[in-house]
Formats: sequence, structure tokens, C-alpha cells
Amino acid sequence: MTTDDSSPAGLIVFIVVILMCICCCLDKYYYQPKKMEEARKRFLGYYKDALKSARKYVEESKARQIAATAATPTEVTEASPVAVPTSGSYIATKKRSRYSPSDERFASPDSQYISHAFKAEFDLVFTPDEEYGYTIKGKGIDKYGKSIIEEGYMTTDGTFYWVEEYIASFANKWEDSSGHVHQNQPDVVGLNVLIKGCMTQGQDSVENSGNVNILEGVWMMNFAEIKGGAVTMTLSAHGFAPVANIRVIATEAESLLFA
Repeated sequence: MTTDDSSPAGLIVFIVVILMCICCCLDKYYYQPKKMEEARKRFLGYYKDALKSARKYVEESKARQIAATAATPTEVTEASPVAVPTSGSYIATKKRSRYSPSDERFASPDSQYISHAFKAEFDLVFTPDEEYGYTIKGKGIDKYGKSIIEEGYMTTDGTFYWVEEYIASFANKWEDSSGHVHQNQPDVVGLNVLIKGCMTQGQDSVENSGNVNILEGVWMMNFAEIKGGAVTMTLSAHGFAPVANIRVIATEAESLLFA
């Protein structure tokens, strides 16, 4: 009579395989989603802090201007605007880079760019108010979609910020033969972008004569999957004509221009 010694060993192997499958399922369907959700909440916190900081900086700049005017009411130059922005079309170069969200004016010169630069275009309207600055309104377009500026402000020292919301996405979605849905990039409709920085004066360009307005700063989204970075925007003479003058913007945007 023979004894089957392989049965206990086989049972152990079977139990180990089952436990491994359970661990894999827990990791894929519980732990990983939980970690991603925690990362999204953490990133959203960074975004809210950056926006709060930008608003606070604007209010502090206004307070300095009011104090200067009250202290020297006869010296108009003390309260006169230093930065005089020009409304119009701005061609932007965005770079995804590692930078400190606490940087109020510029991305760090030592930022490490983690992807190729891409173009964007903004139609900006600067309206002077009675609080020593300019409100900012307008619209934009980049490879992710098109957006409108919901709030924005530039102080007389040239420091600015604005918040835009995507109202259309250039993400392409398709379904394969198995019924699985794919898309080439995130759908950004309803997401927000914060851009903050400072206006400077640049030299002549091909399209402009004399000094030109240049807006330099950083951008970040309230969406962890798309990292922000540095941005540079230059006033353009051609007017707001998205896509036609920006070859690297998603080609599907050609049929989705602003009215």
C-alpha cells in the first residue's frame, strides 16, 4: 500500500496561490485606488494653497499702494502704475517641470523639465480698476482644450495671477474590438488651471516694434495627473488666431475654435 505524500504539498501550493491572488486583487482594487485618491487630495491641497497665496499677495500689493498714496498724497508718481499691461493675444510656451508651489513669481531657474514644451495662446483683457491694479479676463487654448478665465488680477508692480476653467477638451476617445474605451489624453472639461507670475518688458520681436509685454511665471492644475511647470507668454501682433499660428497644438482643435 502506497501513501500519496504530494497531497499536503499540493494543498499548500494551492493555498499560497489563492492568497497571492487575494493580495493582488486587494492591491489593485483597494490599496492602489486609495493611494491615488490620497495623492489627488494632497495635490488639490497644494493647488488651493497656491491660489490662496496668489490672492494674498495681490491684496498685500494693493495695501502697499494705498499706504504709499496716503503717506505722500502730493507725489502722484508714488501711486502711479509701474506695470501697464496691454490687452491682446499672447503666445505662451508651457513646460512641465518640477518647481516649488510656494514660488510666488517665477519657477526655479534650476527646474528640471520632465517633458517637451508645448504652445498655448491666450486672448487677455486687462481692465484698470480703482484698487491700484487690473482685472484680467479672457480665454485660452492649448493641447488639452479651450478655456475661459474666471478670475484674475495684476497689481501695479506687474505681479499677476488668474484662474481658468476648461470648457472643451481635445481628448480623443475610441472603442476597440473588445469593447474597451481608450483615450489619448485626459478629458479636462471642468478642470482649473492657476497661472501666476510677473510681467516684464522684452526686446523687439519679428511681430512687434519697441518693447513688448512678457508674462513669466508658473502654471498648475487642480488635477494630479497633469503636472505644472514654467510658462512664458509674449504679446503677439496677429490677434487671437489659435491653431493657425501654433502648429504643435492638437490638430483636432482646428474644428473647435472659439466663435
